[in-house]
Amino acid sequence: MNIDQIVKIGECGYIEYKRQWYWDLEEQKPSPQKPSPEELNRAWGEFIKDFLALVNANTNSFNNKRFLVIGFDEDTQKFYDFYLQLKIYLEI
Repeated sequence: MNIDQIVKIGECGYIEYKRQWYWDLEEQKPSPQKPSPEELNRAWGEFIKDFLALVNANTNSFNNKRFLVIGFDEDTQKFYDFYLQLKIYLEI
């Protein structure tokens, strides 16, 4: 299944959409706009909660592959750049 096929399906037990990453990934921003350690811990907690909810989906989704689609807004049906760079991706 490609991304165009996935986004035609609404959120369900095996698909979750997030318009942006859980914290700001733009390295170019000045330090005051970077998340504090507390905010970063909270954001990691949100990511882990969403991830676990997706992988522990109900039995109706048992045989389906799970997808966490980041950078797509289900309401507007648009894709958004959330500034994920290879260097950052490898550190996540």
